[in-house]
Amino acid sequence: MLPGNGVFMEFKRIDDTKFQCLLDEDDLEDNNISLDDFFRNDTKKIHGLLDVILEEAQKSIGIMMDGGVMSLQLAPQPNHTILLTISSCLLYTSDAADDRISEDL
Repeated sequence: MLPGNGVFMEFKRIDDTKFQCLLDEDDLEDNNISLDDFFRNDTKKIHGLLDVILEEAQKSIGIMMDGGVMSLQLAPQPNHTILLTISSCLLYTSDAADDRISEDL
C-alpha cells in the first residue's frame, strides 16, 4: 500500500531479477504521472515512480534490485491499467566472468 492514500499496486515476482507491477489510474494519479510521461521519457517522474515501486516491491514480494542497470517494459492494458515489467541486469566484472568460465571447465 502506498503511504497515505490506501491505493494498492499489484505485484508478481517472476524470478530474482524480474517482477511485474500492475498500476491503475489511481496509482498513476497519486504519483503525479501519466502514460504520456512515459512516452515523453520524463525521467524525473519515471524515476520517482520507480522509487515508490521498488520500495513497495521489496515490502510486498521481497524482491530487491541492486540499483544497477534496469530494464522497464510498459504494456498498457485494455482495462486502463499499465503493466510494468521491471528487470535488473546482472553485470559481471571481467574477473567474475573469468571465475565463472573456469568453474564451467
